[in-house]
Amino acid sequence: MLDQYGGRASGAASGGAAVRSLAKARDHRACGRFDRAESTLRRVLGAEPNHPEAYYELGQIAARHAPEKAVTHFVTALRRALERPNYRLALGRGRQPAAVAGARPSRMKATSPSAASTA
Repeated sequence: MLDQYGGRASGAASGGAAVRSLAKARDHRACGRFDRAESTLRRVLGAEPNHPEAYYELGQIAARHAPEKAVTHFVTALRRALERPNYRLALGRGRQPAAVAGARPSRMKATSPSAASTA
């Protein structure tokens, strides 16, 4: 039997625990308790190492202070659940300017408005 992420289902008990833990982590993050949120998410990943939502939430926390780590977490989440549009949006939002700008192909470099109008 496969779970919602395309992996083997590890049982309803652990899946339910992960959902509850993710909800707790989101509550901690919303209240500014980032350390508690992160430790809760790390416990989820300890039980379910491929859990994309846990990586996404870690990216949300890291975006505040470590953009490069945020990008890493968002990419990991996206690789584990390609169908989730919010993971793609997180990479493109610009919360991680240095890391995202460094990853852009050269053909996507922005041009100045004056250069575009003279072309």
